[in-house]
Amino acid sequence: MKKTCYLIFSFLLSLSADAQMITGQVFVDTNGNGLKDKNEAGVSGVVVSDQVSTVETDGDGVYQFKARGYGFVFISVPGGYKTTKSNW
Repeated sequence: MKKTCYLIFSFLLSLSADAQMITGQVFVDTNGNGLKDKNEAGVSGVVVSDQVSTVETDGDGVYQFKARGYGFVFISVPGGYKTTKSNW
């Protein structure tokens, strides 16, 4: 059985470019609606990058880091998972 892994992220912007934070959550979207529902688990250990910095998702699939890259954020899709949309 193939699993679908969605990347949901948001940009929290402030007046200072140095303070921009990227936060989000990687989770298994079992019903394919693109939203994290209560019964859908986060995926831990997924690498998320902005082409400069990398972080791994925590036990709930949550990540956060300061934006230092070039405007693209992407995930490294773990083995056993696939995406139905872009992973960036």
